[in-house]
Amino acid sequence: MMNSYSPSSSDEISLVDLVVLLVRRWKLMLAVFAMTLLAAIAVALMWPTTYTYTSLYAIAETQDDEGKAKPLEAANALLARLRLQIQPSEVRQLLADKRWHQLPFDLSFSQPQGTGLIALTTQAQESQQEAVEQLHRELLDALAHTQQTLVERTERSLTYRLEALRSAIQQVGVVDGNLTAAVSRLEAQLTALQAGEVSQLAVRSLEPQGVSAWLVVVAGVLAGLVLAIVAAFGSHFSGAVRQRLTHG
Repeated sequence: MMNSYSPSSSDEISLVDLVVLLVRRWKLMLAVFAMTLLAAIAVALMWPTTYTYTSLYAIAETQDDEGKAKPLEAANALLARLRLQIQPSEVRQLLADKRWHQLPFDLSFSQPQGTGLIALTTQAQESQQEAVEQLHRELLDALAHTQQTLVERTERSLTYRLEALRSAIQQVGVVDGNLTAAVSRLEAQLTALQAGEVSQLAVRSLEPQGVSAWLVVVAGVLAGLVLAIVAAFGSHFSGAVRQRLTHG
């Protein structure tokens, strides 16, 4: 027959025994906790402070036939141009200027809902603010240049159509209501035509982003407590194993 093992009263550990175990090994627990806390503080001191930098570009505008302002180009078209055409060349230029192998920060484009704006956002360390501002400026200047070409083309088209209508009115010699209304619409569109512009360049967020140094310290305190208790139980367990091996 196989001998079955049944735990004796000496194998049972009460809550009092656990507390006594921890108290007896308070020096070990304190050492583990202190080392963990010091490591967390060291990490917190070296933890980089990250901010969000935001630039805004106002899309070139014109006026529709109903007199309402509308963007000269769809925001989706501008975002696609930024991502696929402008960003690669400008990032390559910045990497060459700074002698970097890759960008040390991220870059994202979006259109704030309900606005005629394009937003550029970057999360970067404070020491990288100059590089972020340089990249944002180059990107938006390139975007503004492409839009300026469209603005000038639209202005020439509106001016040509307006002169043609005025010439037609002079040739007819009769005031026509439809022609007069068309002239008024074209004049309004020409007046409302506005070039795109950078309205905000790499403005830093008020508060740091991401994990704060204080959170790292708090995590270190919690980890220190857990590791201290684990170390105490581990020390007790290893001591019990050695004692069992010694006494057979």
